[in-house]
Amino acid sequence: MPHAEANGIRMYYELHGEGEPLVLIMGTGCDHTLWALQLRDYTKEHRCLIFDHRGIGLSDAPETPYTVRLMAEDTAALMRAVGIERAHIGGLSLGSLIGQELALNEPAMVHTLALHSTYADGPRLPHLRFQMQVRRRLLEIGDRDLMALNSATWLFSASFQNAHPELVELAIARSRQRLETQPLTPVIRQYEADLLHDTADRLRRIACPTLVTVGSEDQITLPSYSRRVHELIPGSEFHLFPQGGHLALMEQADEFNRVTLDFMRRHPMA
Repeated sequence: MPHAEANGIRMYYELHGEGEPLVLIMGTGCDHTLWALQLRDYTKEHRCLIFDHRGIGLSDAPETPYTVRLMAEDTAALMRAVGIERAHIGGLSLGSLIGQELALNEPAMVHTLALHSTYADGPRLPHLRFQMQVRRRLLEIGDRDLMALNSATWLFSASFQNAHPELVELAIARSRQRLETQPLTPVIRQYEADLLHDTADRLRRIACPTLVTVGSEDQITLPSYSRRVHELIPGSEFHLFPQGGHLALMEQADEFNRVTLDFMRRHPMA
């Protein structure tokens, strides 16, 4: 299994497909496997780098505080380690926050930026803090079953839960299985990084083509949070997935892939 030394830790990564490089950055507590429905389409046009963050999956879990900027530095170091100097960047939730910091601090490495279910000012969003405090407490007491159920309730839209309860049940089971092997303290550190994220006064400095997307029923990062990011980044595009939840990339994979691939096609690297 491929690992690379990046920013002082060993990070697990995979490279798939051929074409212009595309780096995909996953959200809080999730590993590289959640990009599966994107890889089936992305790899036809892009060389995709997927990986596990520090503390997640098969990557190292150092016992130090995590910040979004630190994880952006991890991402930049991993890109360099595998020979990617510049790429399209796509990030979901925490991954979108990392994408923001990467574009701000390593602009030469970011050709385009796609921010999915994102926000700019965690410390000023009590709704975000309250829900994350619940999940953090579930992790602290080690209730993996309730954590899996709570996560699914928030991650999927109400429309999707009511239309596809069997798929949500499957997602809960898989989440429970991942949590059985996942150390919980690093996930708590990721939630702490989420809550401290604040780029509202810097986003206007992002100059690369940027796409912001969100589901209309996203209960975690409300559509208003993503729209604010769009308004703060000059020239950015905004796309709303009707009836989509926080995981629109799974609920509406075909449409998600169509929108994001179209964006990258309109901004080729060559």
